[in-house]
Amino acid sequence: MKTEDNIFLGIDIGNAKICVAICHVNAQESCTIKGVGTSVSEGIQKGLITNEEALFKSIDKAIKRAEQNAGITSNKVLINIPAQHCKFLHNMGFLISKEDSGQISNDDRVECIKRSKNIALTNEDTLLHAVPLTYKVEGTIVQNPIGVFGQSLELQTHLVIAKSQTILTLKKILNELNFVINGFVCDPLAQSESILTSDNKQTGTFLMDFGSGSTKVSVFKY
Repeated sequence: MKTEDNIFLGIDIGNAKICVAICHVNAQESCTIKGVGTSVSEGIQKGLITNEEALFKSIDKAIKRAEQNAGITSNKVLINIPAQHCKFLHNMGFLISKEDSGQISNDDRVECIKRSKNIALTNEDTLLHAVPLTYKVEGTIVQNPIGVFGQSLELQTHLVIAKSQTILTLKKILNELNFVINGFVCDPLAQSESILTSDNKQTGTFLMDFGSGSTKVSVFKY
């Protein structure tokens, strides 16, 4: 099977089926689907892994069908984490900029995001995402803080926390299949990236996912 560096496998784990999409990503980060494969979900119930061996077989079958459909493959994988495995909370980041220009820099923004991730987690939890919601420079809300004059930068983030055991189980399955997991993404966030526009997110949108075992409703506004 032909392999290419700019080819990625996206794996969606649902209650009824496993779906694998093989995609080509160009220099502009535009994605083209080259092939799709599906299989009946086994070993998962209402988003929870109940049988590791059965899930292994379902994922393997879906990947092989996608590879056959696309005629190419890759060992780089992005995989979703069902929302049932995640919990959500808000946290704050704060810093005083030391830029000589008196303006907030991109380094300040990145550091503020890092500080917003500074929460205590147990071994059972893994921080998956930190989504910036609201920036404030000198107490005033701004959409993009970079280049704004001021010293104090405050950020509210939406943290997505996944169950460590779920991540470890999926890593084990994909490693046994000789794939490298390049990233995990919470299911609703992945859906929002493919469906919602920037305007949808800024004005506020309900995103509904009608699945075979459950219906999920997510709210996006940032």
